[in-house]
Amino acid sequence: MNSLARFFCVPLFMMIIISLSPSIAQAQDVHVVDTILTMTDGVKLDAFYVLPVSLPPSGGYPAILYIHGFSGNKNNNRSLAVTLARQGYAGVAYSVRGQGKSGGEFDFFTSKNLRSDLQAMINFTKSLPGVNPDRVAAHGASQGGIHAWMAAAYHMGVRAVVSIVANGRFEEDWAMNNAVNWLFATTLMTDKVRFAPLVRDTIRQAIKDDNFSFIRSKLEEFSTTRLEKGVITPTLMLVSYYDQYFNPSSALRQFHNISAPRRIVLWPAGHSAPSDPSQMAYINDVTERWLRYWLKDDTSVESVASPDSAVVMFNATTGKPHVYSLSNSGAWLYPTDPLPFKFHRIRLYISGDGLLRRPPTKSGYLLTSYLRGLGSNALSLPLGTFPGPMFIAGTMGKAHLVTNGLGSTYQINLLLFDKQGDGSSKPVTRAHYQVRNNDRSTRDVLEFDLNTAVHTIFFQHTLELNITGGMGLLPNPSFDFGNAVLGPYVNSIDTIFYGGDNMSYIDVYIYDLTTPDIIPVPKSITLYQNFPNPFSASTVIQFGLEKPDHVTLSVFDLMGRKVRTIFDGKLDKRLYLFRFEPGNLPGGVYMYQLRTSTAVLTKMMTLRR
Repeated sequence: MNSLARFFCVPLFMMIIISLSPSIAQAQDVHVVDTILTMTDGVKLDAFYVLPVSLPPSGGYPAILYIHGFSGNKNNNRSLAVTLARQGYAGVAYSVRGQGKSGGEFDFFTSKNLRSDLQAMINFTKSLPGVNPDRVAAHGASQGGIHAWMAAAYHMGVRAVVSIVANGRFEEDWAMNNAVNWLFATTLMTDKVRFAPLVRDTIRQAIKDDNFSFIRSKLEEFSTTRLEKGVITPTLMLVSYYDQYFNPSSALRQFHNISAPRRIVLWPAGHSAPSDPSQMAYINDVTERWLRYWLKDDTSVESVASPDSAVVMFNATTGKPHVYSLSNSGAWLYPTDPLPFKFHRIRLYISGDGLLRRPPTKSGYLLTSYLRGLGSNALSLPLGTFPGPMFIAGTMGKAHLVTNGLGSTYQINLLLFDKQGDGSSKPVTRAHYQVRNNDRSTRDVLEFDLNTAVHTIFFQHTLELNITGGMGLLPNPSFDFGNAVLGPYVNSIDTIFYGGDNMSYIDVYIYDLTTPDIIPVPKSITLYQNFPNPFSASTVIQFGLEKPDHVTLSVFDLMGRKVRTIFDGKLDKRLYLFRFEPGNLPGGVYMYQLRTSTAVLTKMMTLRR
């Protein structure tokens, strides 16, 4: 979603007038009708509706209003609307004003004009022949996800909402900790949206002048944060960890405040659907059950609304879903006192020797220089090897830094990576903070949250913290993951102090066996079933040793031929997790075997192509 705000708009109450000459098309077993809806200010919205050909059930068809992403159009949702119409749902989709073939001008996602359009489209959906007006849902992703959420936040009379990769906390998403989100700042370049007059100039000038207070105040004005606790519409939120636009932690804070029945699913990806087919299948299943329960009163799927399983967080490395109850917020939001059962805090201290598990014995400082437009050198601080595995929980971590900068404003970016044995890395979490109106003569104590993520650090991997003073003109796709921000407008040399009275550290929260000092010793040699199984891109194999031993972990085909050695070497007594990537192996059934000096254990797994 490319996003842009117009900060000034004229409020108009909108009503709709259905075009007298709709274009009617037939899509096999459903009726699809393209039409134009005219608002009372004369703006015409391009739309279509789809109706099942079967007789409506008692009370009428359930219906869904679909809203597309930014710079898209109504046809982005045509296939989905037709598919669900075949399952008994009437549907409506429209091009948001200023986009597609709709008239008018875009003047921000939650402007009065766009809210009035949304309410008008909800009313139109309810008015369709055969539709049950009490069984209408709003569904959308990105910009559409904002609109779906807006239908709940502004009490627009829908039965349920499905909001995908979006939330309404704009001041956190795009102006968190005194810095402007990079993608928000660059969306003025698109020519696929017709913006309201002066929008481009207003935003560009504010960004050019580094007028952060103006940008922040306008984002707060358009934000829905103040409305969250009043939401009574059942809400399904689908969110990604590394979204370049929407902070996943902001989504969780919004979710936590809702009083209505709610469910949230998070997965490892950017501003997109998950790449893992099993995760995508799960999300589709949850969405389908959510709609069936709330729109069709199907009690056979009522577990989808259970508070005992309302939070699902997919592990970024194992792919496994971790399920939490609403009441156990210490496992998925902020740390509680006491922490949830089996949860532990890990404090990682910044030092001249990298990240340390204990406070550094020496005091000192680290320097990073930043040049506007060119970016900053990254300070790389590895944790060092540890026996692993370490399961980082979804509980939001925190940074505590003692800093100083020579610029009138300076920025600190933290990017935590899972450093793998082959030198490659995977993102874990990130955070940033920008100090404005800097007093160069004093040291600043910065405390800010790390983005949420669930991530397992495997055996022979480690954590590496990278610290920068800001990125260049363009983000590095392999480094600047998640909600990257614009670098400062002035050059600076930034200092991070450590040791003594100037301890700098990050806190992360881990679960069960994940603390390097608290790894349980198995009572016997154990080989577990791989997960996921069946699998395609990769799978995780877990085993445990009750004593130190030489271990060989291998994969064989059904003819008994060894096709891969995953590990061969000496291991200590504990649990281990290894990721197996099949490469170009053909699909089929394989055996994975754990061989020690005293035992040979074998299990089967299925590779799908």
